Amino acid sequence: MNAYKNGLPAQLVADLGETVVELYNAFNRNDAEHEKLASIRLPFRQNQRLEISFKKDSDKYFNELHILSEGHIRCVGLAILTAKNLKENCPLFIFDDPVNAIDDDHRESIRKTLFEDSFFTDKQMILACHGEEFLKDIQNLLPAEQARLSKTISFLPKTGESHICVDLNCSPRNYIIAARTHFDKSEIRDALDKSRKALESLTKGKVWRYVNLFGDGNLSIKMRSATAPIQLRNLTEQLKSKIKKKDFSDPNKTCVLNPIQSLLGIDGNSREWRYLNKGTHEEANRAEFERQTVSQIVTTLEELDNALQ
Repeated sequence: MNAYKNGLPAQLVADLGETVVELYNAFNRNDAEHEKLASIRLPFRQNQRLEISFKKDSDKYFNELHILSEGHIRCVGLAILTAKNLKENCPLFIFDDPVNAIDDDHRESIRKTLFEDSFFTDKQMILACHGEEFLKDIQNLLPAEQARLSKTISFLPKTGESHICVDLNCSPRNYIIAARTHFDKSEIRDALDKSRKALESLTKGKVWRYVNLFGDGNLSIKMRSATAPIQLRNLTEQLKSKIKKKDFSDPNKTCVLNPIQSLLGIDGNSREWRYLNKGTHEEANRAEFERQTVSQIVTTLEELDNALQ
C-alpha cells in the first residue's frame, strides 16, 4: 500500500508536461513571449515542488509559487486539470468557477482555448460561474447555432425563501438568438438593440479576425472624437473592402461577403442604421422602426454568423 501511495503522484501526472505547457501558453496567449513557458516539471513524489522554465531562458527552473502571480498559478492548475482530462480522453468537463481571481484579458484567452480552439471540440462542458459577463461572452463566442444547443440555468438570489430558486428558461445571452427571439415576438426595437450588439461582436471579433487570417487586417477607421465609439457602418465598410480585394486568399469568401454587402445595402442614413451605429435615446414622438428592414438585418446577421463558423 505504501509503495502504491508513493508512486501515485508520478502515475497521475505522467506524460502531461508538454500538454500542460501548451494549454498554459494558450490561456496566456496575449502575454509577452518571454513570459510563456518552455517546460514544466510536475511533482512525482510527496513534498516535491512544481518547477517551471520560461522561453527566454529555458534551462533555468523556478518554483512557480515564488515567481508567478495568483492568476498565473491558477492558470497552471487549470492547465494541469485540462491536460489530465485530455490524456484520459474523458467525454465531459465539469468546471466550478474556473476564472475566479483571473483578470479579464486572461479570461478571454481561457474562453477561446475552451470553446474556440480545437483542444476540446468533442467534449461536453458543464460550467458553473458567478460571472454573468463571462457566460455572456462564451455564448457570443460560439456560433449562434451552437449556442442555441446549449442549456443555461440560473440560480436566482433568495428574497426571503429558504429554498433554492432556479430559472430554467433563461433569456438567451447570444445576441443573434436574442435578436431573433425579440423579432418573432414583434419586439422590433429590442430586436434592433440586440442586432446592434451582435454586429459589434461579429465585426470587432470574428470578421476582423477572419480578415487578418486571409488578408490585410490593417484598417483606417474614422472617429468623431478621441472618446467616440467606432461607427459600425464605417468598420463594416472597411472590412468589406478588404474581403473584396483580389488577393484575399479565402476561396469561399463570397459566403462572408454576401451578407455583409446585404447589410450595407440598407441606406446608411436610415433610422435603423443610425441605431446600429450608436443606439438611440428615449425621445418623444419618435417614428417606428421599419419591420422589413429590421427583418433583413436580423436575417443577414444570422447568415454572417453561420458563414464564419
